[in-house]
Amino acid sequence: MTTPDPSGTAHEIGLVEVWGIPFSTFTRTITSGLHELGVPFVQHAVPPHSSEVNSRSPFGLLPIFRHAPFPLGGVDDQDAQPFEMFETPAIRAYLDREFGALSNESKHGTKSALSPLSPLSARQAAKVDRLVSLVCTQLFQTLEHGVVKPRLAMESNGADEASIGVALEGNLDNLAALLVTFEKLTHHDLEAGKWIAGTESPSWADLYAYPPLADLKATPEGSILAQKAPKLAAWTERMSERSSIAKTWKGTLDSQRSDKGKGRS
Repeated sequence: MTTPDPSGTAHEIGLVEVWGIPFSTFTRTITSGLHELGVPFVQHAVPPHSSEVNSRSPFGLLPIFRHAPFPLGGVDDQDAQPFEMFETPAIRAYLDREFGALSNESKHGTKSALSPLSPLSARQAAKVDRLVSLVCTQLFQTLEHGVVKPRLAMESNGADEASIGVALEGNLDNLAALLVTFEKLTHHDLEAGKWIAGTESPSWADLYAYPPLADLKATPEGSILAQKAPKLAAWTERMSERSSIAKTWKGTLDSQRSDKGKGRS
């Protein structure tokens, strides 16, 4: 269990807890978001489908989020009672509403938001939402289930690099095409020095896209990112320098392979 250094006002925020191992990319999205928002939290490093997770989610998936406002309200004050949630999009929406920039500026001193909150920024918010959706429906499946997880499974079974390369060839072609598409969607904003959805500071789009791409870069197949999407590759380097990313690095695939002396691809 880890307790990050709080940058908000704990007695106003209450107790925030996250269940999920750092190895989980969606857990990392939420925990890095909490760091970006300056919300102190406790992380319970438990794996998916464990008894502790299964008791909180009917699907046993990560992460699980719980917020207990402090001081707790009366029995009839539902907004002041502990609130528990699974499914990353729902957690993200709760964090935006509960700890977004409009409340953070007055309560916690945080000046930036992970979702554009002004009514004038509806188009910007839509760009963030579009990329978040594409990460969930396209990038995660193609990258993690098509390349990273099969590689790790074959490595654990003692397969040699030649065999792994042959087995991954078709899926790697699919990933290459998808990375080219992501580059086309984002290159104008990245060329302008903005973040992946064109925001002036990192948004949820950055925090969703980075963890799976960091997993890819931790494998020999990671070289495909610079080959097919050099601007995205440069963006991942910029993201890796964020404090929120550094604080959520330990326990990730990248950190585990670095600990074994394999380093970064």
